Amino acid sequence: MPAPCEAPLRVVVVSRPDAFNEYLLSRLVPVVRLEKLLTAVPPTSPHTVSWAYQRLRTAPLQNSASYVRRLVLPQFDAHLDRKVAKRLPKAEPSLFASTQLISNADLKGECGRRMLGEIAPDLMILSGAPMLGPETYTLPKLGTVNVHWGITPNYRGEQSMFTALRRRDYASVGATLHYLDQGVDTGPAVAQCWPSLEPTDDMASICAKTARLVADMLTDFVHQLRTGPVPGRRIEGQGMLFRGADRRIWHHLGYAARRRLLHQRPPTMAGRIVRYW
Repeated sequence: MPAPCEAPLRVVVVSRPDAFNEYLLSRLVPVVRLEKLLTAVPPTSPHTVSWAYQRLRTAPLQNSASYVRRLVLPQFDAHLDRKVAKRLPKAEPSLFASTQLISNADLKGECGRRMLGEIAPDLMILSGAPMLGPETYTLPKLGTVNVHWGITPNYRGEQSMFTALRRRDYASVGATLHYLDQGVDTGPAVAQCWPSLEPTDDMASICAKTARLVADMLTDFVHQLRTGPVPGRRIEGQGMLFRGADRRIWHHLGYAARRRLLHQRPPTMAGRIVRYW
């Protein structure tokens, strides 16, 4: 059995700069040596106004709906982030003040691989990052793990926790820490958590509770890695894959209406963490 590692793990983090991940970083930084904090930036559209107008003429309903989604859904996300931020301790100054912006293409390409090769980290942690290929995620000595805000394999992809909540699948509201493989959130799970639920909970309070549990299981995982390999466990099942293009405004409006008008609230459930080591 390998001897326990005395020095802190050298870590690269690729994360979206929101309240969830600000809290995770505040808990992670004291127990690792953070070599690099990156935020992946999606590409800007190369299309012109005339191109957009032509698309609108050829398929007005479909493209109008797509435009409205791109306009409104980020507002929903920003509103949720503000509510979650009020429920979590805030780091001062913001840990994301020093983040390095990198395009998705550069992160997944030669630029990202060269950066990782120069840093030679023990571990890479993703949360709100694009999918990476094996030529990138295998570079860290101990591998790459992803914080997936959903319970795999039941819900994979984007908006997993909200999708379970709006479908009233309360047993699948939570998060998964897993290694990367070539699928979408299909790698071996290291740990999973389910927040405690009360009928008074809304999406923001559930997200804040989940963030606290994710921070616990992430720091526990880092400590465990220092004692030896953590292979994780493959959890069998097909589940549901939800992509960004599947997201609709009425998903959010319907959830809000059922909660407020029909009083569809979560049941009382105890929170828990399951560690696969």
